[in-house]
Amino acid sequence: MTVSVTGFPRGSELEALQGYEGVVMGIVGAYAQFAPLVNREGPAFASMPYATVSAAMLAFTGALVALYERESSGLGQRVETSLIQALTAHDTWNWMTEFMARKFPDAF
Repeated sequence: MTVSVTGFPRGSELEALQGYEGVVMGIVGAYAQFAPLVNREGPAFASMPYATVSAAMLAFTGALVALYERESSGLGQRVETSLIQALTAHDTWNWMTEFMARKFPDAF
């Protein structure tokens, strides 16, 4: 079994770019969702490895499923994910962040 986590999916036009958290989040505009937390226009940098943690969870889950499959079929598996794919798990995060910032403005 092989498990890989890259910045961008294999075969995509962005595959050759370095897969750093800041590069991936910047390219897709994901930092803009944090602007309400700091009460300003434009993006805000998040110090937490937002996409990386999600990608690690996806890779871990895929590895477990691959091991389970191997038990029944005896075949190896290739598990691939990317930071940009992992961001899709947070589709509702932008809405929730804005909601919380409006509801509790003194908390941020």
